[in-house]
Amino acid sequence: MKLEKFLPSLPLTPYIREFLLIESDGETSNKIIPDTSLVMAFRYRGSVQTKLGEGKEVLPASVITGLRKSSRMVYYSKETANLLVVFKEGGVTAVSGLPAHELFGLSVSSDNLFQPAGLQEVLERLAEAPHNRQRIDVIEAFLLKNLIHSKQDLLIANAVQLIQQNRLKMQTKKLIVPRFRLSL
Repeated sequence: MKLEKFLPSLPLTPYIREFLLIESDGETSNKIIPDTSLVMAFRYRGSVQTKLGEGKEVLPASVITGLRKSSRMVYYSKETANLLVVFKEGGVTAVSGLPAHELFGLSVSSDNLFQPAGLQEVLERLAEAPHNRQRIDVIEAFLLKNLIHSKQDLLIANAVQLIQQNRLKMQTKKLIVPRFRLSL
């Protein structure tokens, strides 16, 4: 499995953490652990499935996945390629208008948020692009075209900053372990 990361352009920086291109030559699987980011995936080659009960469910070519409480398995067929948009906390609202909490625990087709014809055009352009940098340019153009508002929600940004600061403080406190001397 080949993984390549790209940072978003300046106009998308408030909303997108990173872009990931995942390519698999052979059949493979990946365990995805919970994270604080919603992810939108564009599969422009191959097939991707996820475990559903005892079986597997084929994921749509373009899907958006909400936050989850537990891990899940994803299975890639031979010669599969995906471009993932990893949103920052609250970032998905800037391009979809959908509050992130409505996607909790779900993976839904992106047709529910965007025009199917536009998504199909993006998938075709991704498949035709000769280089990954051009694929990123295609996705960025799509996201910028769908940008609903160009200002980051300061309430969400401040809340995320406070959470991260408190997490850092807690991690620092855990590193400071008092030492006791045992005397007999």
